[in-house]
Amino acid sequence: MMKWIQLDLINSNSRHYIDVDIHNIYYLRHYISRGGYQASETNDLISNFKKNPNSSSAVIQYKKGAIDKFSLELSSIFKHDFNYPACMSWIPTSCAKTDPNYDNRLEQVVNNVCKNIKISPIEAFITIESKQSFHSNAERKESSIKNSIIWNQNISLSNYDIIFIIDDVLITGLSFKTIHDLIKERYPNIFVYGLIWAITIR
Repeated sequence: MMKWIQLDLINSNSRHYIDVDIHNIYYLRHYISRGGYQASETNDLISNFKKNPNSSSAVIQYKKGAIDKFSLELSSIFKHDFNYPACMSWIPTSCAKTDPNYDNRLEQVVNNVCKNIKISPIEAFITIESKQSFHSNAERKESSIKNSIIWNQNISLSNYDIIFIIDDVLITGLSFKTIHDLIKERYPNIFVYGLIWAITIR
């Protein structure tokens, strides 16, 4: 059985936005960069997870299977009672909710996991302007991400000691760093943990 592993200095070398002394990130799988869906089980799962939500019903079944798999594997972290005031959110999508390609796959995972544990599912950030996928543009700047999202004004983290941020793949770490920094600027005493399904390898 695979185990969730804390990202260390060795595995963060190619992720120049990540400082392991500051960013607490755990991951489960390895995604082979540029390998295609056939390169590994993980690549196949991630490919299905990212399928367009407007795909045919047959394709959506594969997408649903990947969502359920991520949910199950993420739930394995929380086998025991979790008694700290905590919430769980996700890296905001690159598409606004008004975009026909908007995909709530990460939100589905969070809701699936939190329904059986004492952790509150929240939408901390809302995408207000659709942009090119964070993962597809290596030159994307932190300011560009910040300009495309806003805090959810209906949410406060004041009552939580911990927030878990989930994502499917960690490449450079820019998206996580941006969200981490925004949270710590507003709530400096909260602990931020990243739970990433897979990190990229070559």
